[in-house]
Amino acid sequence: MSGTTYTLVSLPNEQQPPDQVFGKLTGSAVKAYADIFKVEVPALQVGTLDSLMHLSDDLVRIDMLVENMVRKIEKQYIEVAGEASETLKVAGVSPGQYVRMFEWDYSKFAVRQRLPALVALIQGSVGKIEEEHRNLSMVFAEKNQAMQALKRKKGNNLATVELSEVLSSEQLRGVMMVDTENLVTLAVAMGKTQEKDWLEGYESIGSEIASLGSPDWSNPSVANSLGTQDGQFGPGFSSRGVVKGSPVVPGSTQKVLEEGEQVLYTVTVLRGQYQAGFHDGEQFQAGMSTDYVAEFKRKCKEKRFTARDFVFNPERSGENQRMEEQLKTEVQQLHAGMIRWCRAHFGEAFSAWMHVKLVKSYVESVMRYGLPVDFSAFVLATKKGQEAKVKDALSSLYSHVSQLSSGPITAGGGEDDGDKDDEDTPYVSDKFSIVATK
Repeated sequence: MSGTTYTLVSLPNEQQPPDQVFGKLTGSAVKAYADIFKVEVPALQVGTLDSLMHLSDDLVRIDMLVENMVRKIEKQYIEVAGEASETLKVAGVSPGQYVRMFEWDYSKFAVRQRLPALVALIQGSVGKIEEEHRNLSMVFAEKNQAMQALKRKKGNNLATVELSEVLSSEQLRGVMMVDTENLVTLAVAMGKTQEKDWLEGYESIGSEIASLGSPDWSNPSVANSLGTQDGQFGPGFSSRGVVKGSPVVPGSTQKVLEEGEQVLYTVTVLRGQYQAGFHDGEQFQAGMSTDYVAEFKRKCKEKRFTARDFVFNPERSGENQRMEEQLKTEVQQLHAGMIRWCRAHFGEAFSAWMHVKLVKSYVESVMRYGLPVDFSAFVLATKKGQEAKVKDALSSLYSHVSQLSSGPITAGGGEDDGDKDDEDTPYVSDKFSIVATK
């Protein structure tokens, strides 16, 4: 039924039984281009002509609103369940089958009430569905957005993300973590393409940072230049920095995380050195500290490695993972719930849509053909590309009707300038399509 166009038409009985009108239709050229199905016209309360004219305008708007709800559910269902999902059903059958065998639901929409009240009842049933859909969609969207935000956070740059959010205690088991007065373990983030360069050269990064030479007190010439070992170290104490090297502890790097195109290593380095104060004559020169860590980070940056403090909070460890698992469970539950909801409420909305269309056709028919009510309704399932031929065949079959009628009655007493399908045809018609039909 893909590509089929449906048209609800209302034709004047012209004092003939409905079955005879049906026979006339099936025996015409229309049958060659469309399948024809009878629709029982319920005995609706006509009311006054003035009320019909006002209701006719409202029905055009309500028809669009209800169809919009049907399309929303269709779209939501396809987005959640996928294109290959089971076809949405109406009263246990496909939408196309439902339209072909449509019958008024008297138990749900009693026809003894006035038409405005009946239309309000149908519209109200769809209004409840729309409110439910809006609330459910809002919750569904919020959870999905939270999930995506968490994934983006998890996939953030390892050079800036809080490590407790991307690492767990299990991942750090066996990783050397040092934080003492003299040594500290840093985290180093880099691209996967830089791994080889890091492993081959990390021990030599910052080879001019650390002062590794120590005074050789056994050498008299050195000892004399440094002073005595009684705490009165002379200016020559700076000779300790004669031998330079990298502050990196050899063999200390370990890989702890690989995330997409990024990797994270640890490395342990010397914190720095303290040069003691000394007396210069009668004046005391205060000691000073040299920070190796800051300079090491700068040297890493020059080589496109990002060294950073390794701050890890075990209490927050795995928090993102737990949150992601919880959100995943909630989204899965909402996903399944949304599919069930769409399957259950699509049928209600679609059925309401067909009832609105029949009321709309009824009102337009009374206004076009007059009273007493004497017309029959049919659904035409038109084959793809044959719509114009069906229209021409029907117009030819009922051309005499246009000569007997002055056209649709409007509030101004003239002819209606409304729907194009009605404007140039001698019968009432309402064309529509069904997206959910496969």
